[in-house]
Amino acid sequence: MAILITFSGSVGSGKSCSAKWVRQQFEQNGRRVSYLRFRFLSLKYLFGEPRRSKQKKVKSNKVNGAKRFENFIPPEFTLKHVVLYLWRAVQLRLILAVRYRDQVVIIDRYYYDNLVQFSRLDKYRKKILLLTKVYPVPDLAIIMDTEVSNLLKRRGIYSEDYLEHIVNNYRELNSLIPSLSYVNTNELEQINGRLEKLIEKFISHSVEEDKN
Repeated sequence: MAILITFSGSVGSGKSCSAKWVRQQFEQNGRRVSYLRFRFLSLKYLFGEPRRSKQKKVKSNKVNGAKRFENFIPPEFTLKHVVLYLWRAVQLRLILAVRYRDQVVIIDRYYYDNLVQFSRLDKYRKKILLLTKVYPVPDLAIIMDTEVSNLLKRRGIYSEDYLEHIVNNYRELNSLIPSLSYVNTNELEQINGRLEKLIEKFISHSVEEDKN
């Protein structure tokens, strides 16, 4: 079975750079590693990793100069969303079973990153718990946690209200999914050291489980 490690967090939290850094650490130790981006996963991966077309650069501001997600109103988490995410869970299970057995799979973003976009998560406890039972449970699920003030410095094109909503929901996820591991990324130069300790602890725990 694949070892699954996921990285989640708001824009500017350092998740993508950290995911790629952890990938390098495993590769340097001779492990087979695949780096995937959750938003692009589809059944096409059953036949190999498809080439992605070059993404267009996102303009920093709207025409009127407003920041992205200005006057953000969190959407409701509807049954339509649940069905969509359940289908994505089925696809991911197939992809991992067919293409990535016996590998370390690092996924940049996960369904957690979709959940935080919605309004208060405690309203949707039952729906979220259903998803936790259907989606592959990561062997290590990392949430990159950063204060809003730091995110505004790194990604000033986003509105403060939007970032506050996202950060609060990431933290609220901890009460719904206790297995998540939070890494403080307020000081970027310290992230790799914190991740290294977390990965070492994870590997040591995995070795002990194999022995037992």
